[in-house]
Amino acid sequence: INGNSNNIILLGESGGGLMITSLAVKLKDKLGVKGICLVNPATDLRSTNNNLYKLVSAWYLNGKDANDSLISPILAKNVSYYPKTLIITCEKDELKPHGTALYDKLKSEGKEVEFLDIVNEDHLGGAWAGNHPIAKKAVDRAILFINSFKE
Repeated sequence: INGNSNNIILLGESGGGLMITSLAVKLKDKLGVKGICLVNPATDLRSTNNNLYKLVSAWYLNGKDANDSLISPILAKNVSYYPKTLIITCEKDELKPHGTALYDKLKSEGKEVEFLDIVNEDHLGGAWAGNHPIAKKAVDRAILFINSFKE
């Protein structure tokens, strides 16, 4: 697509956030991106109270150990390789503690991390993908984050 490979920002929502944080754990300094934007990221598949998430996690795990930091990236001991990160959560989303825990971990390690919690909203999922008005705050904040990398 003739893009600038030195100016990549990854954005993932829910399971996409899991994929990005797992890539960060696996590739460490070789991830090679300027920033990461995570919207309601799943970062810990060790347990859940929600039956749907429990079922989805079981399918995803397919017998693998959820205590592996590639599966539950919140368990990674070293986060020094994380680039500038924006984490967006929703107040009523079951995944909010995942995003909050990752924010706290990155912040405590001195990483450049920003956080937005959208009050009175639940998991954005299709609303995010479809640019639905309930996802406007998340979309607007993600755009600001992406634009902050313009040179």
